Amino acid sequence: MDLKIGDIVAVTDENLKGKVISIEGNTITFETDFGFPETYPTSKLVKITSVLSEINTLELKAEDFQKKELSNKKSKKNDFLEVDLHIGHLVDYTKGLSNFEMLTIQLNTVRNTLEKAIQEKTPKRIVFIHGHGQGVLKNELYKILDRYAQQCHYFDASFKRYKQGATEVEIF
Repeated sequence: MDLKIGDIVAVTDENLKGKVISIEGNTITFETDFGFPETYPTSKLVKITSVLSEINTLELKAEDFQKKELSNKKSKKNDFLEVDLHIGHLVDYTKGLSNFEMLTIQLNTVRNTLEKAIQEKTPKRIVFIHGHGQGVLKNELYKILDRYAQQCHYFDASFKRYKQGATEVEIF
């Protein structure tokens, strides 16, 4: 793999990515989004700059879909928004997308929806449908929601309606 300083890399078996800041033989040091340096052998890394433009295009599609969803799923009487995070609901084609890329699209949809709701003060409630699976999306969703503890709180959505596959967020 041909890496240079400034490239964006992701760790293959962890949810960790960042910008390359140092290369020493087969060892790469990169800075995470939180500003921490991490060092890994090149065998554990993948270069993701080549797919960033693809992801950005998919994110734009996800935002367009999200705008449609806002108008379609917003309940007038209860003032809540239902956002289905299943990847098939966010993009037209998943072929060729890695799990990391799909998760990135899903989490960006969460961030964008949450930011917009907080900024516009509406809707007051959002239900994020994440499904059951292995819990990766749910755990990452909770990490994002924990960062917004001053603006909202979250809990399992109605078991009767969603089983254990959704999280409800109330905006303050």
